[in-house]
Amino acid sequence: MRSTAILAAVLVLTAGLTACAGHGRPQSASTASADGSPAADAQSSSPSVSPWPAALDLDPDAVDLTDPDAVADAVALTRTVQDARTDLTSVAVDVRGGRWDDPHLPRATAESEVARPGSHWQDLVAHNAYDAVLDLNRDIDDPPPDTSTRVARARAVTCQAMNDAGWTGQIRTSRYWITLTKDDAGQWRVSELRSDSQ
Repeated sequence: MRSTAILAAVLVLTAGLTACAGHGRPQSASTASADGSPAADAQSSSPSVSPWPAALDLDPDAVDLTDPDAVADAVALTRTVQDARTDLTSVAVDVRGGRWDDPHLPRATAESEVARPGSHWQDLVAHNAYDAVLDLNRDIDDPPPDTSTRVARARAVTCQAMNDAGWTGQIRTSRYWITLTKDDAGQWRVSELRSDSQ
């Protein structure tokens, strides 16, 4: 039931945000900011683009870090949704998703790119497209019991590639097994992450 409500909200907001989203993919990785997002071009008359894909209904600053389920949702969504209109590289999702990682985990950098990005990313770039979230499933596994400082969560995010001109691409599902550890401030941080994300 909760998954259906989230899906409905995501689809409604996706349509509205997509209609308002700026077009054009930045051409140079040198304009990337520290969080993996394109920096505003001082010589451009177009408005600056958000570092968060318009297709993603998530305010990263509003995630309740004291709620492990909210953190797990945010991690899974941000590490899945790619937006070739705003992302400079295929690893921008890892940079965004890394904001909830334990500081000791290795971090992707804004300028990174894998030697051979996957076909999904290449399709997004070729069609100036983005991933629209179709479903967020919280019931894909039976995790071990929670403790006061460590919890395990599993998530599956199903997306479909699309663009503003009506093109649609593959539907794909990415699964995540996330271990969260509570820090000294009482906030949950990703201490381990496994995925079959493409």
